[in-house]
Amino acid sequence: LQLFGSAILDQGSTLQLNNGELDPLAVELRGGTVSGTGTVGGEVLSQGQIVPGGIEQTGKISFLGSVDQLSRGSLIIDLGDNADRRNLQFDQVEVDGNFGVDGKLELVTLESYRPAEGEEDDFLIVATTQNALGEFDAIFLDGQQLESEFLVVSDRRAIRDHVGGGRFITVGYPNEGVEVTNYTAWAGDTDGDGVVDFDDFLVQSLNFGLDGVDWTEGDFDNDGRVSFADFLRLSGNFGNEVDRI
Repeated sequence: LQLFGSAILDQGSTLQLNNGELDPLAVELRGGTVSGTGTVGGEVLSQGQIVPGGIEQTGKISFLGSVDQLSRGSLIIDLGDNADRRNLQFDQVEVDGNFGVDGKLELVTLESYRPAEGEEDDFLIVATTQNALGEFDAIFLDGQQLESEFLVVSDRRAIRDHVGGGRFITVGYPNEGVEVTNYTAWAGDTDGDGVVDFDDFLVQSLNFGLDGVDWTEGDFDNDGRVSFADFLRLSGNFGNEVDRI
């Protein structure tokens, strides 16, 4: 569908793409939503929601111009089934230009999706032909806000957070867009950096015998205490590294 003007989506209005193409001069989301799978032309200014696929349904939206998500905008991304790790199901936004990053990123894991121990899945959720500029104000996983708990040396804008039970989520901004990594750590990897090493041993030894602690402090059986059983799990995995696809 070609429009000789701008498409404006106000609060409560939705543009549902069904493998089609909308080609206006520009798109402005004033609280409205773009969802589904398809192609959108023109420059996009978003103070609404961009939802590739739909609720619990993965898909891809391709924007033929730059996208600028403002502070009131949200990008909602499903991370899907990993039965076949070489064919991961997830939402994606493609941008022919820059992607202005601001507002919220809401990540939703479908069904019981979780990598196996020692495995990390990488999702390029925004793929740009130029750059991702800025960073999200707030990032949520299944309704829980993520915090910048660990430093990611390779990307100063990135955040890595332990979300429980040895699962680490990292959101970063490589040159080609926005990437999410979902890592189920080896028992012993306290900081989620992908290797069980001496740094992890030091963390556990400093907390040995303490109660009221979690994975990041050396409790790998989730009983709230760093014990000899946790030490055995770390020592058994010492030197193990993450399995990336």
